[in-house]
Amino acid sequence: MRSVDGDCLLIYLSKPATVAVCLNAISAGDTVRATWIDPETGNRSNAGQFSHTVTPSFSTPKDWSDALLLIQAERSAG
Repeated sequence: MRSVDGDCLLIYLSKPATVAVCLNAISAGDTVRATWIDPETGNRSNAGQFSHTVTPSFSTPKDWSDALLLIQAERSAG
């Protein structure tokens, strides 16, 4: 899922996996913050901060049977 405003992506992985995500779809900020969310518990885990011009790989946290990956734009101050 990509928001209409281009400020976030939400990706559901139904099993443990590694995915590459092209972040240029996040057009609302200079950098993005990625967060893993456990759909079963709601627990969150930091997945990093990146430039919106890269294509990083993300691997689901160990021992999670499925996962949500939330990627949100961060605007620089100024």
